[in-house]
Amino acid sequence: MVDITNPTISVISPQPGSKNNLLDSTIIVELEDSLIDGTGVDTSTLDFTINGQYAFRNGVLQPGFDGYFFDNPDGYNIQIQTTRDAYYTSLESVNVSVSVRDFAKNPAATRVFSFITEDDVPPQIVNISPVDGAGQVLIDAPITFSVRTTPFETAIDTSTLTVRATGIEGLDGYGNLIVTDFIVPDALGQLVFDQREVVRVSQHRLHR
Repeated sequence: MVDITNPTISVISPQPGSKNNLLDSTIIVELEDSLIDGTGVDTSTLDFTINGQYAFRNGVLQPGFDGYFFDNPDGYNIQIQTTRDAYYTSLESVNVSVSVRDFAKNPAATRVFSFITEDDVPPQIVNISPVDGAGQVLIDAPITFSVRTTPFETAIDTSTLTVRATGIEGLDGYGNLIVTDFIVPDALGQLVFDQREVVRVSQHRLHR
């Protein structure tokens, strides 16, 4: 029987288009050829790139990467796991391309996909008012600041916000400032203009 079917490539992990993947993510793909009329996957034709850099070229693992073949004895189902020696960066878009042929030299199967790594950069607190060390502050001056996230982030978890202060009315029993006002702009609008979400918090009333 003549093999006229090219092999197939399936993505196991990370899933295409997924977000919040680990900075040291292992990429796992599976190469398959038909058990009925296939001739088997020719791993010497494997080209595997990550962000334009070869992890495997002509089936040979390249410097800067670590990888393995998990090959069934019949050569019709092969799993490849590969990692980059250097960790990915926060919120990095990782682009992967895999191509391979079978022993019958049918047209190469190609799979292109991408995923995004996790955000490990903490939010920034900016635009603090009154400024540090300010004098002659009005007794009813609000305390305000903005919390900004890095690009691609769509929300801030306001339930995790803790503000501690001394000499201010409105503290709970644990010394935490009671937040009286949240202003949360439209997330989509923020992404369009600034690619960030902003939360402003104010506490009204200072001690004399």
